[in-house]
Amino acid sequence: MRPRLSLLLGVLLVLAAGVGVNAVTAGTEPSGSVSTRFALGEDVRIGEFQVHVHDVRAAQTLDDDGVPLQTSGMWVIVDYSAATTREPAYSPGLGLRDSEGRTYAISSRSPVSDWRVAPDTWTRGEVAFEVAADALGDLTLFVWAYPRTVAEDVPVGYGVTTISLEEISADRVILAEPELLGEGER
Repeated sequence: MRPRLSLLLGVLLVLAAGVGVNAVTAGTEPSGSVSTRFALGEDVRIGEFQVHVHDVRAAQTLDDDGVPLQTSGMWVIVDYSAATTREPAYSPGLGLRDSEGRTYAISSRSPVSDWRVAPDTWTRGEVAFEVAADALGDLTLFVWAYPRTVAEDVPVGYGVTTISLEEISADRVILAEPELLGEGER
């Protein structure tokens, strides 16, 4: 009787462990990273960062100190603010994925791409992505607390939200420079 009871308890333990693993991995990507869903206009904590995405828009041309920056596709501009929870750092990493599965990093031609943030001190600005002309529609915005190459190799958390872009501005867009926000502002 004792060996059967031990076997039964062992089987139940293995089944319980499997159910637990399934529950934990249900919200993870294949890399093991755990995603945190958030919405535009909502604060989200990702690692040591606090992030608030205000708006996302599209334009055909950016203005870089009076010089037009055109693209064969379109520019997607993300207006967001960020702070850290412990140590000063550069702003978190951002990425976009379109409905075709193509991924985009912040453009190296973006007039503004990175700034310093500090604990509980919010900084707001805009960054630009150069995306394919047919990328209008649903886009997925990712926010990483670590450089993307680290985030894809190590199981770390990241933020994700879905945005919809249907129109491209014909006006030349000037990106907002990073600015330090007052207490309680995002």
